[in-house]
Amino acid sequence: MKMRKFRAHFFKIALFLIFLLTVSCKQKGIVQFCEGTDKDGKPVKCGSVFTSGDITLILESKDPFASEKLRVKIFNEDSGSAKPEETKFLEVEPSSKTARIDLSMYNPGNYRVTAENMDGKILTQGKVQIINDINP
Repeated sequence: MKMRKFRAHFFKIALFLIFLLTVSCKQKGIVQFCEGTDKDGKPVKCGSVFTSGDITLILESKDPFASEKLRVKIFNEDSGSAKPEETKFLEVEPSSKTARIDLSMYNPGNYRVTAENMDGKILTQGKVQIINDINP
């Protein structure tokens, strides 16, 4: 009898953990780091590792932004700080699902970039590594 109760509780806990993982890992959108865009606005040379300089951040949200302005936060993951290293604001159409912003990334390191509406809801996020030179 005790074993049956244990299994029932174990099963409930396992289902709850699976639910939490599913909800927390849900893809909110796509972030692309690129060297720029072409004349048609399509991303050019996208990746996750770049040499220091200017890069273009392309945001694609699963749902419309529902805001006239987005807050883009840049976190230096190497610093261990929970505070963003830089915050930029981007004006967008509330019904739009895509936007782009140019970023100056001159300090080598690993960065996490989040895009959120003005209510603080994170719409999408991504990571990029900035290095000094491709061929050290």
